[in-house]
Amino acid sequence: MLASLPVACSSPVTPPATTTAQSSATSSSDPAIQPVVTVRGTVREGAETGCLVLDAGERRYLLLDGDPRELPIGAEVVVRGRPAPGGVTTCQEGVPFHVVAVTPTP
Repeated sequence: MLASLPVACSSPVTPPATTTAQSSATSSSDPAIQPVVTVRGTVREGAETGCLVLDAGERRYLLLDGDPRELPIGAEVVVRGRPAPGGVTTCQEGVPFHVVAVTPTP
């Protein structure tokens, strides 16, 4: 049997905050938390207009945030940056890679 108890609160009870997947900033595809890596390869045109891809052996990286003047098509370069595996882009190819620095190779 349940007894009715008087409620004597002067302020409303606030439910605990909930976390959703959208508000999570620790996703493994978040480039801010990925380590900076160095990759060497050849710059290629992507399948979509305006997209640049780095062919690095068996892997392809979609170059994001890089200066196109430092990434001419056909150039062999060393690129430092943060990969964002699982990231969605309009280019739809390669592992998204946020470029931090570009060094041309001799």
